[in-house]
Amino acid sequence: MFIKIILLLSVLEYQTAVMRRDFDLADKLLNKIPKDQRTRVAHFLEKQGFKKQALAVSVDAEHRFELALNLGELDTAYELATQAQSDEKWKQLSQAANLKSNLMMAAECMGRARDYSGLLVLASSSECMGRARDYSGLLVLASSSGSSHLMDKLAKDAHSANEDNISFFAHLLTGNIEECLNVLISNDRLPEAAFFAHTYCPSKVPLVVSQWREKASRSLAGVSQKNIGESLADPIKYENLFPGFDESTRGDSYLQQLLKIPVPASQRQPTITERNLIAEMQAAI
Repeated sequence: MFIKIILLLSVLEYQTAVMRRDFDLADKLLNKIPKDQRTRVAHFLEKQGFKKQALAVSVDAEHRFELALNLGELDTAYELATQAQSDEKWKQLSQAANLKSNLMMAAECMGRARDYSGLLVLASSSECMGRARDYSGLLVLASSSGSSHLMDKLAKDAHSANEDNISFFAHLLTGNIEECLNVLISNDRLPEAAFFAHTYCPSKVPLVVSQWREKASRSLAGVSQKNIGESLADPIKYENLFPGFDESTRGDSYLQQLLKIPVPASQRQPTITERNLIAEMQAAI
């Protein structure tokens, strides 16, 4: 009985180049290897410890999914799981996403896999943290899962518990700038509130400066504090000291109107740092 073994020269040359760590040559030789031999080559690369290259070379969906999980390439694994529509793959991906703290993907994968016990654990973890008043843990959970509802609830609960650092960050992450300012003012952090308003909501600067000046005038710390209060300039009264302030306030008002427009997909809406609000406002007039 004869066993027929086919050894392609292109495969042997490729494996030799890899063993010699000549990856430039290996990349050139890869184009000569037939597609039906690519997965075989990928297994060879995996055994040599080159899993990332193996993922790029393999044409077997099952093999690629395993490699993607091992490499932590969650987006690639997600695409492959979507194509396969296998409950087992969704469960595997949910576990990998949990390890990477990608709770939003983990929850979605559990739902697709109908892993209701896993979803219950994920949901109850936030409740347990809330009962334990572990607001820093809830901040991590809310930001990792991308849950605006959980973040809003955290901001309110943390403020009620006088955990205003957590409340401030929760409001900031959801873009609730006015509430951030209110947290600073309610904690008597008026200098910080003034700088925050100047950066994020210029229209609120006169209000904060007025409160800051009033606090300084009532201070019992002595003449120095009162002098500080008297030296504070109101941007509305002293426009010459605040060039561009009027444009900033109009830009702030323009932004508030834009924020009311719902955006179906976040990638369609550029971030604040990517935009020039003054130029947009002038173009809209």
